[in-house]
Amino acid sequence: GMVAGAAAALLVVTGKLVSRWKEVGMAGAAALSRMTLEFKPLLGSVELARQRVKELYEFTARTPFRLAGVVKANKTLETLTRGALSNKAGMELVGDSAAVAGVAFDQTARSVGRLYDGIMSGRPVGEASMRLQEMGLISGKTRNAMEAMQATGVSGIAIWKMVEQELKRNEGAM
Repeated sequence: GMVAGAAAALLVVTGKLVSRWKEVGMAGAAALSRMTLEFKPLLGSVELARQRVKELYEFTARTPFRLAGVVKANKTLETLTRGALSNKAGMELVGDSAAVAGVAFDQTARSVGRLYDGIMSGRPVGEASMRLQEMGLISGKTRNAMEAMQATGVSGIAIWKMVEQELKRNEGAM
């Protein structure tokens, strides 16, 4: 009788676990579908959106970050940098920087994206550069040089290359 009762209880628990795994799988599929739909307006097609979500899923598997934060960061980078930093190299640059700073991936992406956008559009970048300096990702010397270069009309591309070199010090941190 005890063995039969234990077996019945085991079957009930196993059934509940299988049911829960199915729910998690369906919720995961729904989340991926939602992410794909969120990228469609940014990328212009469902196929490009599916490809991006797949790339981000694979990227996340190699990092200490969670998919939701990586997706949020990538959408931010896609918007603020017009795709310049939402690619693999840009995501690694931001991910390594976030890992060194100990700051959430999406928060780091927002600060880097704001800095990039400001540099490329010729707007003041004091707030974004201050945030990155507070995170320990750029030095005061780099911040001063960046602002001086902006004041003298140096191209955004040249300024960004200097900033990018500073951020690349974190390479491999993930």
